[in-house]
Amino acid sequence: MSQTAGTPRHCVIAVVALLAVCGRADVAHAAGPGAATNDDAGVLADFELGTFRVDSASPQGKRLAIGLEIGWPTGATAKLMLRPQQALRVSIGAFTGLVLSEPSLSLHVDWLYHPFTLARASGWRLHTHVGVGGAVVVLPAPGQRTTIPSALYYRGPTQVWTGLRVPVGLDLTFADIPVDVVFDLVPTVLAFPGVGFGFGTSLGVRWWW
Repeated sequence: MSQTAGTPRHCVIAVVALLAVCGRADVAHAAGPGAATNDDAGVLADFELGTFRVDSASPQGKRLAIGLEIGWPTGATAKLMLRPQQALRVSIGAFTGLVLSEPSLSLHVDWLYHPFTLARASGWRLHTHVGVGGAVVVLPAPGQRTTIPSALYYRGPTQVWTGLRVPVGLDLTFADIPVDVVFDLVPTVLAFPGVGFGFGTSLGVRWWW
Protein backbone atom coordinates (compact mmCIF):
# COMPACT_ATOMS: atom_id res chain seq x y z
CA MET A 1 0.00 0.00 0.00
CA SER A 2 2.80 2.44 0.83
CA GLN A 3 4.41 1.97 -2.58
CA THR A 4 1.10 2.61 -4.37
CA ALA A 5 0.41 5.76 -2.33
CA GLY A 6 3.86 7.14 -3.03
CA THR A 7 3.72 6.62 -6.81
CA PRO A 8 1.89 9.89 -7.73
CA ARG A 9 4.33 11.96 -5.66
CA HIS A 10 7.30 10.22 -7.29
CA CYS A 11 5.84 11.04 -10.71
CA VAL A 12 5.46 14.70 -9.74
CA ILE A 13 9.07 14.77 -8.50
CA ALA A 14 10.36 13.30 -11.75
CA VAL A 15 8.34 15.66 -13.96
CA VAL A 16 9.29 18.82 -12.04
CA ALA A 17 12.98 17.88 -11.95
CA LEU A 18 12.96 17.09 -15.68
CA LEU A 19 11.33 20.43 -16.51
CA ALA A 20 13.89 22.29 -14.40
CA VAL A 21 16.80 20.68 -16.24
CA CYS A 22 15.25 20.98 -19.71
CA GLY A 23 14.43 24.64 -19.14
CA ARG A 24 18.17 25.47 -19.20
CA ALA A 25 19.32 22.88 -21.72
CA ASP A 26 19.41 25.30 -24.67
CA VAL A 27 21.53 27.86 -22.78
CA ALA A 28 23.96 25.20 -21.65
CA HIS A 29 24.26 23.77 -25.17
CA ALA A 30 25.04 27.21 -26.65
CA ALA A 31 27.78 27.83 -24.08
CA GLY A 32 29.55 24.53 -24.76
CA PRO A 33 29.96 21.15 -23.02
CA GLY A 34 31.88 22.51 -20.03
CA ALA A 35 29.31 25.20 -19.36
CA ALA A 36 26.50 22.65 -19.62
CA THR A 37 28.02 20.62 -16.83
CA ASN A 38 28.31 23.68 -14.56
CA ASP A 39 24.80 24.86 -15.39
CA ASP A 40 23.29 21.46 -14.63
CA ALA A 41 25.01 21.51 -11.26
CA GLY A 42 23.51 24.96 -10.64
CA VAL A 43 20.03 23.68 -11.44
CA LEU A 44 20.35 20.82 -8.97
CA ALA A 45 21.73 23.15 -6.29
CA ASP A 46 18.94 25.69 -6.85
CA PHE A 47 15.97 23.29 -6.93
CA GLU A 48 14.91 21.34 -3.85
CA LEU A 49 12.01 18.96 -3.26
CA GLY A 50 10.87 17.60 0.08
CA THR A 51 9.19 18.33 3.39
CA PHE A 52 10.52 21.72 4.48
CA ARG A 53 9.52 23.86 7.43
CA VAL A 54 7.29 26.78 6.37
CA ASP A 55 8.95 30.09 7.26
CA SER A 56 6.03 32.00 5.73
CA ALA A 57 3.28 30.77 3.39
CA SER A 58 2.81 34.25 1.88
CA PRO A 59 5.02 36.13 -0.62
CA GLN A 60 7.71 38.22 1.12
CA GLY A 61 6.02 37.55 4.46
CA LYS A 62 3.06 39.80 3.65
CA ARG A 63 -0.17 39.40 5.64
CA LEU A 64 -3.22 40.32 3.53
CA ALA A 65 -4.26 39.15 0.05
CA ILE A 66 -7.23 39.79 -2.22
CA GLY A 67 -7.92 37.90 -5.43
CA LEU A 68 -10.21 35.85 -7.63
CA GLU A 69 -10.93 32.14 -7.91
CA ILE A 70 -12.55 30.12 -10.70
CA GLY A 71 -14.36 26.80 -10.26
CA TRP A 72 -16.71 25.72 -7.48
CA PRO A 73 -16.97 28.35 -6.11
CA THR A 74 -16.17 31.19 -8.54
CA GLY A 75 -15.81 34.66 -7.03
CA ALA A 76 -13.71 36.96 -4.86
CA THR A 77 -11.44 35.70 -2.11
CA ALA A 78 -9.33 37.24 0.67
CA LYS A 79 -6.71 35.71 2.95
CA LEU A 80 -5.25 37.01 6.21
CA MET A 81 -2.11 35.43 7.66
CA LEU A 82 -2.54 34.90 11.41
CA ARG A 83 0.87 33.25 11.84
CA PRO A 84 3.53 32.07 9.36
CA GLN A 85 1.74 28.71 9.05
CA GLN A 86 -1.86 29.71 9.79
CA ALA A 87 -4.37 31.84 7.91
CA LEU A 88 -8.02 32.84 7.69
CA ARG A 89 -9.69 32.83 4.26
CA VAL A 90 -13.03 34.38 3.30
CA SER A 91 -14.64 33.96 -0.14
CA ILE A 92 -17.90 34.91 -1.77
CA GLY A 93 -19.10 33.94 -5.22
CA ALA A 94 -21.30 31.84 -7.43
CA PHE A 95 -21.62 28.04 -7.57
CA THR A 96 -20.68 25.58 -4.87
CA GLY A 97 -19.35 22.07 -4.45
CA LEU A 98 -22.64 21.03 -2.88
CA VAL A 99 -24.63 21.63 -6.09
CA LEU A 100 -22.53 21.54 -9.26
CA SER A 101 -25.43 21.71 -11.72
CA GLU A 102 -27.18 24.86 -10.41
CA PRO A 103 -26.10 28.47 -9.87
CA SER A 104 -25.98 29.61 -6.28
CA LEU A 105 -24.52 32.22 -3.97
CA SER A 106 -21.74 30.82 -1.80
CA LEU A 107 -20.11 32.39 1.25
CA HIS A 108 -17.44 30.46 3.12
CA VAL A 109 -14.84 31.03 5.80
CA ASP A 110 -11.87 28.66 6.28
CA TRP A 111 -9.08 28.31 8.80
CA LEU A 112 -5.98 27.09 6.95
CA TYR A 113 -2.80 25.44 8.13
CA HIS A 114 0.34 25.16 5.98
CA PRO A 115 2.14 22.05 7.28
CA PHE A 116 5.14 22.02 4.93
CA THR A 117 6.71 23.27 1.71
CA LEU A 118 6.55 20.63 -1.04
CA ALA A 119 9.17 22.18 -3.36
CA ARG A 120 11.27 25.32 -3.55
CA ALA A 121 13.83 27.17 -5.65
CA SER A 122 15.42 30.62 -5.51
CA GLY A 123 12.40 32.34 -7.09
CA TRP A 124 9.41 30.40 -5.78
CA ARG A 125 7.92 28.12 -3.13
CA LEU A 126 5.19 25.47 -3.39
CA HIS A 127 3.35 25.18 -0.06
CA THR A 128 0.66 22.74 1.00
CA HIS A 129 -2.43 23.64 2.99
CA VAL A 130 -5.25 21.88 4.79
CA GLY A 131 -8.08 23.38 6.80
CA VAL A 132 -11.61 23.36 8.06
CA GLY A 133 -14.41 25.84 7.52
CA GLY A 134 -18.07 26.54 7.03
CA ALA A 135 -20.19 27.49 4.04
CA VAL A 136 -23.54 29.19 3.56
CA VAL A 137 -25.19 28.50 0.19
CA VAL A 138 -28.24 30.31 -1.17
CA LEU A 139 -29.97 28.54 -4.06
CA PRO A 140 -32.27 30.26 -6.60
CA ALA A 141 -35.03 27.80 -5.71
CA PRO A 142 -35.61 25.19 -3.00
CA GLY A 143 -33.80 21.94 -3.72
CA GLN A 144 -33.15 18.56 -2.16
CA ARG A 145 -30.38 16.98 -4.22
CA THR A 146 -26.65 17.52 -3.65
CA THR A 147 -23.70 16.83 -5.97
CA ILE A 148 -23.69 13.06 -5.45
CA PRO A 149 -26.92 11.76 -7.11
CA SER A 150 -27.69 9.30 -4.31
CA ALA A 151 -27.23 11.98 -1.60
CA LEU A 152 -30.84 13.16 -1.47
CA TYR A 153 -31.87 14.57 1.88
CA TYR A 154 -35.41 14.00 3.13
CA ARG A 155 -36.28 17.17 5.02
CA GLY A 156 -38.31 20.03 3.63
CA PRO A 157 -36.62 21.82 0.70
CA THR A 158 -35.18 25.25 1.40
CA GLN A 159 -33.10 27.81 -0.49
CA VAL A 160 -30.51 28.23 2.29
CA TRP A 161 -28.01 25.46 3.01
CA THR A 162 -25.07 25.29 5.42
CA GLY A 163 -22.15 22.90 5.23
CA LEU A 164 -18.76 21.90 6.63
CA ARG A 165 -15.74 22.33 4.31
CA VAL A 166 -12.36 20.57 4.46
CA PRO A 167 -10.09 22.38 1.94
CA VAL A 168 -6.86 20.71 0.83
CA GLY A 169 -4.52 22.24 -1.74
CA LEU A 170 -1.36 23.96 -2.91
CA ASP A 171 -0.08 27.57 -2.78
CA LEU A 172 2.58 28.73 -5.26
CA THR A 173 4.35 31.89 -4.02
CA PHE A 174 7.06 33.95 -5.73
CA ALA A 175 10.09 35.72 -4.30
CA ASP A 176 10.03 38.80 -6.55
CA ILE A 177 6.31 39.59 -6.93
CA PRO A 178 3.57 39.76 -4.25
CA VAL A 179 1.35 37.24 -6.02
CA ASP A 180 0.40 33.64 -5.30
CA VAL A 181 -1.52 30.98 -7.20
CA VAL A 182 -3.72 28.60 -5.21
CA PHE A 183 -5.35 25.28 -6.11
CA ASP A 184 -8.06 23.81 -3.88
CA LEU A 185 -9.88 20.50 -3.51
CA VAL A 186 -12.78 20.89 -1.09
CA PRO A 187 -14.89 17.96 0.18
CA THR A 188 -18.06 19.43 1.73
CA VAL A 189 -20.67 17.91 4.02
CA LEU A 190 -24.17 19.38 4.04
CA ALA A 191 -25.25 20.06 7.65
CA PHE A 192 -28.57 21.88 7.13
CA PRO A 193 -31.38 21.31 6.24
CA GLY A 194 -30.36 17.67 5.85
CA VAL A 195 -27.29 15.50 5.32
CA GLY A 196 -25.58 15.41 1.94
CA PHE A 197 -22.17 15.50 0.30
CA GLY A 198 -20.39 17.57 -2.30
CA PHE A 199 -16.96 18.16 -3.78
CA GLY A 200 -15.61 21.46 -5.08
CA THR A 201 -12.39 22.48 -6.79
CA SER A 202 -11.03 25.91 -7.73
CA LEU A 203 -7.98 27.75 -9.05
CA GLY A 204 -7.23 31.26 -7.82
CA VAL A 205 -4.77 34.16 -8.02
CA ARG A 206 -4.19 36.68 -5.19
CA TRP A 207 -2.30 39.95 -4.76
CA TRP A 208 -0.61 40.52 -1.39
CA TRP A 209 -0.08 43.62 0.76
